[in-house]
Amino acid sequence: MLYIDTTRAVQIAPSLSTLTSETLVAVLNAASQAAERLCDRVFTRGTFVETQDGYYSRSIFVRNTPLVSITTIKIKDSSGNVTVYANTLFRFTPSTGEIRWNPDESGYFPDGFQNVEVTYVGGYDPLPFDLQSAIIQGAAYFVEMERTTRQAVQERLGDYMIRYENRMSTTPSLEMWPPMARAILGSFMERITI
Repeated sequence: MLYIDTTRAVQIAPSLSTLTSETLVAVLNAASQAAERLCDRVFTRGTFVETQDGYYSRSIFVRNTPLVSITTIKIKDSSGNVTVYANTLFRFTPSTGEIRWNPDESGYFPDGFQNVEVTYVGGYDPLPFDLQSAIIQGAAYFVEMERTTRQAVQERLGDYMIRYENRMSTTPSLEMWPPMARAILGSFMERITI
């Protein structure tokens, strides 16, 4: 769960001030989860374990940047034997999540399916302001969409009445986010590197 200050949320999106504090927190958490699903990553700082395919290269990229530290790297060879490598054999670039063998090491990440396991600490603490702003904008937008698409429709035939309720129930895609939030979230999406 992401932590976003509710006071800041109301300052950025005054329309959220009509919500109860419990509802506001729930809406912000839902928008945070939607943003993480959309970007295919976790934003808050934590310890992560990722299993990846090796591509006979000297570097790999982890998902949850910025990369803070490497705990361990395990590589499984074609026979299924696992070797654990010390984090001192590698260097990394925090902003991109690239992990690379040190220049004086002759190592590489061998070809294989799910044969490289990286345990690392990554993510933001605190969240960047622009990311918080995008999530808040998204929350306000989704609340407004819910208000405007929630329509009760009634039909009556003699003594019988039926009532329909139209509600927005789609998981937000990038196109469903407001334009500014979409632009911001696009910069936090996972980079595809092969």
